[in-house]
Amino acid sequence: MIVENKYTNELLEIFDGNSQDYIVDRLAVTRGFLNVVYVEEDIPLGYAVVYFGTDFCEQEEYPIKLENVKENSIYIWQMVTKKGFEGKGIGTCLLKYITEKYYDRDIYSSINVRNLGSLKIHEKCGFIEVANFKKENEKYRMFKIGG
Repeated sequence: MIVENKYTNELLEIFDGNSQDYIVDRLAVTRGFLNVVYVEEDIPLGYAVVYFGTDFCEQEEYPIKLENVKENSIYIWQMVTKKGFEGKGIGTCLLKYITEKYYDRDIYSSINVRNLGSLKIHEKCGFIEVANFKKENEKYRMFKIGG
């Protein structure tokens, strides 16, 4: 089951248990963005944080500027699955929920190239690479779906 904006404390625990240093923004879940949470038996097992704004590259301090980002675009700020529950379709379920709910918008997501699981999920869900870049000696791929 998917819920929105619930289980904030548990999401921080999921982040601490499995961010695998791909994601450094521990407090994204408390910033007022949309938290999309995958829950089974009242236990959150994964989440995605969605940002509603076109300035996500600036907000994330990425060294790139994307051209032609539409005004109603959204950005998946982060996505994390609880340790021990990777590979069970949770990330896919979260991405499908977001892409179906916001089918009429462009959706962007940036992924560290070391995060092979997330890269695979995004490609499986129809995201297409639109840019690649380096930030603080880490390589990233920017993906987009929609529009």
